[in-house]
Amino acid sequence: MIVYGKNQVEELLKYGGKIKSLYLKNSFTPRGIIKRFVEQNQKIVSRVTQKELEQIAKTEKARDVVAILEEFRYHNAFDLLHTTLQNAGTLIYLDHVEDPVNLGAIIRSAAAFRAEGIIIPKNRACKVTPTVIRVSEGFAFKVPIAIITNPTNFIKEAKKRGLFVISLERGGTFLSKLNLPSPMLLVAGSEGRGVSRKILEKSDLVVSIEQSEEINSLNVHVAVSIALWKVFTENQG
Repeated sequence: MIVYGKNQVEELLKYGGKIKSLYLKNSFTPRGIIKRFVEQNQKIVSRVTQKELEQIAKTEKARDVVAILEEFRYHNAFDLLHTTLQNAGTLIYLDHVEDPVNLGAIIRSAAAFRAEGIIIPKNRACKVTPTVIRVSEGFAFKVPIAIITNPTNFIKEAKKRGLFVISLERGGTFLSKLNLPSPMLLVAGSEGRGVSRKILEKSDLVVSIEQSEEINSLNVHVAVSIALWKVFTENQG
């Protein structure tokens, strides 16, 4: 996996991402956490030209620094359930979201509003990629992310352990009229298909976000961000 850009590499190092190789542009002067990493890991650090940097990153957008990572390390989904219960927090389940930009933006919002983590299914769903890392601004290394093979069983287990399952879907109770319960599993589906019928049937509550009739639906990362903001501000109060 390839991560490029000073900010993304800084976040990667800050939250424990494992780097196999680090490439610095010849004219780049590292500072802060990157400088410390370079000083302590000279054997895996190389100086290269801008053209070589772009070739390594496989993009002309690469600037200053490129990191080659070990395989992304996912968390255990049931550990995240336990943490959510302990903290009376919010865990997110993304029901087959396939767009890396949406996933990256949701990760960033999860960090901003202190969600306990994100669960994604093994099949028909975007995993953590360089694009996801870049859009998340490196917070993919801070927000715990787990993969599950059987979403229906996971929803059952979440409810059994005491999480309220709240699905974001059109036709539900308006978000503004609710005080969302906790601990909570917040479910959001892909923009095209929404939350699957099986999961809607197992949800404790289906919630919708009021919006202008001129707009058919909100992008999934926008809807998740609004719901997380509401939970966060309610808890702050």
